[in-house]
Order: sequence, then structure tokens, then C-alpha cells
Amino acid sequence: MADSSMHTVHIGERPGTPLGAIHVAVWEDRLIGVSVGRSLIQFKQELAQRVGNSVVTDSVEAVTPFLLALDQYLGGERHSFELPIEWRVLTPFQADVLRLVDMIPYGETRTYGQIAKALKNPNAARAVGRANATNPMPIVLPCHRVIGSRGNLRGYNAPDGVNTKAWLLKLEGSLPPRQMALFNL
Repeated sequence: MADSSMHTVHIGERPGTPLGAIHVAVWEDRLIGVSVGRSLIQFKQELAQRVGNSVVTDSVEAVTPFLLALDQYLGGERHSFELPIEWRVLTPFQADVLRLVDMIPYGETRTYGQIAKALKNPNAARAVGRANATNPMPIVLPCHRVIGSRGNLRGYNAPDGVNTKAWLLKLEGSLPPRQMALFNL
């Protein structure tokens, strides 16, 4: 995506969510990043690596619909995101994986192996896991809905990792019962 045509990335922040601070980044009215529980400085560094040396500014107007959608989701009022995504910030394989992940309904889960099979590459479960682990738009592209083949939770790209994943799955009512006790939720 590093491209000289990208000029301004708008960033917004929602501090104090149940998951800590959430930041969003928008370019030309399309989402390019969501950061869960990280600092604004860390998020800007991640964005610079992903999109190149772009000018990053804050703009409440550009990011408000994205932050509102996340607020509604975290409050249990929204079950899907119809937000415009800038798919070009992803590798082609990652985009293929995350498009399938985006189709997992609220309250349901899939395994890494199921996603790999849907890609017609049943041996790619680990690569599917890596694509999820590097998802630059967690929650909106719901990689938390992808679990291990035995119903176990694998990593999640947030400071509290698997605990954050468990919290999101519990919010959606899809935390596997035997995992509930492990996370005291």
C-alpha cells in the first residue's frame, strides 16, 4: 500500500472502552487500521510501517462513523460492520483470508482449518493463523471468531491477547463453554 498517492490518514481514539483505548485510522473514507489497547504512538508507528511515510492527522469528522460503530458493537447494539475497508493495506493472501473471516456471523466461530478449506488449501491452517495474527483491523474484521480445531482459543493481536479474544467471544455469546471457566468470564 505504500504509495505516494496516499496523503492523509485520519486517526481517532476512543479511550476507556472495556478493552482499553481503541484507535481507528481512515484514509479516503475507508478503514485501514484498528488498534486495541495500544498507545497512539504505537498505532502511528504500525501505520507508518504499513502505509509508508504518510501524513497522519487527526480528524473527528472522518473517523466518527467508525468510532460510533465500534461503540455500538462493544455496547452489544451492533452485530455487524458495514464499514468501507481499504483492502489494499493487506497482502493478497491476507485479504482472501480476512474476507472469509468477515463473513463469519456474529455469535459464531470457525476454525483455522475451516478457513483454510474454504480457501481450497486445507494445509494452510497455520498461514490462516498468521493472516489473522497480523490483521490490521481487529474487531471490524472479526479474527476473534477464528479458534483452534478443538475449540481452544489461540492468540489475539492485542496487549491482553487471548483474554481479549475471550471477552469478545463472550460479548457475542460464542465463547466455547469449556473456555468460559478458564477466563473467569
